[in-house]
Amino acid sequence: MNIVTHFVNPPIPDRRFDWSAVDADTYDGADDAGPCRVSGSGPTERAAVADLLEQMEDGEDWQREDAQTYRRDNSQFGVGA
Repeated sequence: MNIVTHFVNPPIPDRRFDWSAVDADTYDGADDAGPCRVSGSGPTERAAVADLLEQMEDGEDWQREDAQTYRRDNSQFGVGA
């Protein structure tokens, strides 16, 4: 899993969508991509990663396993916890 985050900062007063996160190893962004189109968003980088992991845990089996592994491997850094 290779989580990539972006500071989006859309031109709206609502800051809940300032950050986005995707798994660069699986994300392709196409409308017909199905489970490979999962992304997270949030007011902070950490919140966007947490949102991505939550969505992956609700997705396909392989996504759930990747999200759980990521949380376990990065828990000492407070990422995805």
